[in-house]
Amino acid sequence: MKAAPVWACERSVDVDVPAGFAWRYMTDVRNWNDPPAEFELDGPFATGARGTTRMPDRPPASWTIAEVDRGAGYTIVGFLENASLSVRWRFEPVSDTRTRLTQRLELSGANAPDHVEAIRSAFEPNLEPGMRRIANLMVSSARLPVVVILDNVRSLYNTGAFFRTADACAIERLVLCGITPRPDQGRKQQRAIAKTALGAELTVRWEYQADTSAALAAHAAAGYHIVAVETAPDATDLYDWTPTWPLCLVFGHEREGVTASVADRIEAQVRIPMLGGKRSLNVATAGGVVLYELLRRRHYAGVPAG
Repeated sequence: MKAAPVWACERSVDVDVPAGFAWRYMTDVRNWNDPPAEFELDGPFATGARGTTRMPDRPPASWTIAEVDRGAGYTIVGFLENASLSVRWRFEPVSDTRTRLTQRLELSGANAPDHVEAIRSAFEPNLEPGMRRIANLMVSSARLPVVVILDNVRSLYNTGAFFRTADACAIERLVLCGITPRPDQGRKQQRAIAKTALGAELTVRWEYQADTSAALAAHAAAGYHIVAVETAPDATDLYDWTPTWPLCLVFGHEREGVTASVADRIEAQVRIPMLGGKRSLNVATAGGVVLYELLRRRHYAGVPAG
């Protein structure tokens, strides 16, 4: 029978991210470094792997992954003199889009009483704020690093559908250019957009730029990779494409596509494979296909089943 720990402390926080993403984020030590701390892991994240934490003005601390319960949690153990400190993380789905993160610390071993005060003073005041910080970082990281530019999309309903998909995929923002309808153009426009946006026009960050070329130049200068979604035969197949983040996706007019005058601003073209006779999709439907493929690659590819 396992002996009770000499000291224990546990805190939980609910985070608005799926459990699969929470698992992936927390088991990738590169993602949650706490500057100026540096985390190093020797080998893959698996039972028995050893790691080291380095912080200024402190000796390096070694730890071992004692247990990995795929999709549910993990435990790491740091060794003191004849004592050990274990840190257990649990991931419990609260809903499809919400996860409860629980962190439990336990101090045990023959000399554990000698370390209680030092461990308590170091961890107890910082545990909950640290959990909140990680939760906030996790939520911000869950946002898809994508801006969508609508280049002269003419349909109110397509524009509304883009708002709804943008909300569902948590992209950074929509940029409406040229003749693309806007929610602020009057009550009639707003109502028509709202029919397909269903309130997403109120939650998604958006802006208007009269000139598509200027909008693309600004995003390129900010470090975004400009990619047009087109049906051109020389475009890269969506499922063969390797995106480079952050992305600025351009969707063009329903019939004419992306304006020819902005071609020099486009770094790459991506097409959705078409197997039927029509060889095209509604532009808002195409937006959903591409954004969800990016969401899958960014947050779910390689997430363990559990």
